[in-house]
Amino acid sequence: MMNRCFSVCCAFAVLLTGGMLLPAAASAETEAAETNALCETPAVTYSYDDAGLDAADFEEADDVPHVYTSHSFVSLFPAASPAAVASYTPPLHNSWLDEAVFDKSTYYANGTAVLLNGTLYAVSGGKASAVMTGVKDYTHLKAKDETGSVIEKDIVLTKDGRLSANGAEIKLSGIEKLENGYAISEVQQSTQARTLYALVPYKDRVVFTKVTDSFDCFLPDQKERDVKLFFNGTHCIFSCSFVYNSDGAICVSLSDIGIYDPTAVCGNLYLDFQQNLYRLRTEPKIERSLIDISVLSIEYIGSRDGYKLCRYTQTKNRSYEVLTDIPETDSNILCTAVLNAGSGKSVQCSIAKNRTMTGVCGDKQFTVTNVETVLHADMQSGQCCVYFLRTDGSIWMYNFGTKACTELAEGSGSGVKGDLNGDGQFNIHDLTLLQRWINSEEGKIANWKSGDINKDNQLDAVDLALMKRDLIH
Repeated sequence: MMNRCFSVCCAFAVLLTGGMLLPAAASAETEAAETNALCETPAVTYSYDDAGLDAADFEEADDVPHVYTSHSFVSLFPAASPAAVASYTPPLHNSWLDEAVFDKSTYYANGTAVLLNGTLYAVSGGKASAVMTGVKDYTHLKAKDETGSVIEKDIVLTKDGRLSANGAEIKLSGIEKLENGYAISEVQQSTQARTLYALVPYKDRVVFTKVTDSFDCFLPDQKERDVKLFFNGTHCIFSCSFVYNSDGAICVSLSDIGIYDPTAVCGNLYLDFQQNLYRLRTEPKIERSLIDISVLSIEYIGSRDGYKLCRYTQTKNRSYEVLTDIPETDSNILCTAVLNAGSGKSVQCSIAKNRTMTGVCGDKQFTVTNVETVLHADMQSGQCCVYFLRTDGSIWMYNFGTKACTELAEGSGSGVKGDLNGDGQFNIHDLTLLQRWINSEEGKIANWKSGDINKDNQLDAVDLALMKRDLIH
């Protein structure tokens, strides 16, 4: 999922052979910007380096949030005071979340925007309100202008192909999805490639400029970075960033990172097709360093000194160990986050593999089951609150002061949990189908994600056992 869901990842594809299409890109930007002009369009320059809602009140009775009061729980954190711990297992709706998109919001809500099954929800202020339907994708854009002022925009792509920033139209067509503040086109049938556009805030609107006609995918963990790294169509790593100069012109910088067609990736270690092993660091700046040559393979083998450890093998079967820059993590934990709630308060959250979320604020703690992802935290009436999304697509809030776990919106998943054959029901037929599939017998699975009960991105005996449990109970 994208952030796409935090369940548990920029560069520019310019081909050195055949010439760089920067003039064409600049021309395309000028023509597109003219059709998008609401005010004077800024000049765009390119450089190339070879680097080595305010939420509405609930009006109907069905919209009144349901509140679950606290009851006893054995703490996962022994140091926590038992009196300060609460546990919740509220029932799920008959829906199953295949995919969700969520990101920060400053226009629709001063909190988080969540896209569920075509409906965009604004989550903040103790509420979750549906603000738009027919939505295909969403992203949040944050950048600095030439004065150093931060500009933030909520970018929406509708199912009929319209693109907008804070409700104002962006005249760019043919967009398939949004990611990391960029727009990505549909696949071109002639070349099977996609175009990447940078969305750039300018005065009171957003303009766009073409980055590359050969985009593949962003590298992981690119959301909060000013410089984005991505693979181009030939699977080479490039970087892309934009800044304003003192005259207000937009300067797009493109760099070849010098890592080509990786055959293996372990954290920030990349083994390229020429058997060179590189380390790629992105903080405080993008930096590539050669670790070794004539490397045949690399794999994770454990951890050391708090970081993930790999072993790589050279020709003549020589093996060596190397540390990544990726911190060691608990294998039973899917993800962790520290959320700033304001007023000096913060919330530490972790989601375990069984989808139980634990949240800690000071000496207070709570747990809740079947959590897909945590969204954000804020203060309500002087109390610290945390918002989260559950596996059925419902949106919830926990208040550390009142110890109340409140469903803010029923939301919507796009399927039925356990419905593998796609008939809209979960029954013994789905169980039989999965059993036959695991045993490599004939069987067609219509929607495997609905059967991935523990959401580890695979169907196996664990999911079968969980489906049997759910069917019995």
